[in-house]
Amino acid sequence: MGTVLHGCMGACMFIGKRYKLNAPAEAIETINGRPVSITIPAGGTIEVVAVSSAESDIFVDVLLGDRMLAMYATDVSMDADEIAD
Repeated sequence: MGTVLHGCMGACMFIGKRYKLNAPAEAIETINGRPVSITIPAGGTIEVVAVSSAESDIFVDVLLGDRMLAMYATDVSMDADEIAD
């Protein structure tokens, strides 16, 4: 917890891992071709499947159950714990 991200070098280490959120986190889901903001509650379990960036922000694509969402990588690095398999 508390990992500082520097480009993909920091966020790519999350890919393929599962995390439990310690605090609620905002995410974006695409529904009918439109972005919709949702809140993943504290305790939610996500799996990181990809990393992308937009300007200075780094995002991760995550699975929440069977839903594909995008969220800030810092929310994973600062407010989530890796789930050991």
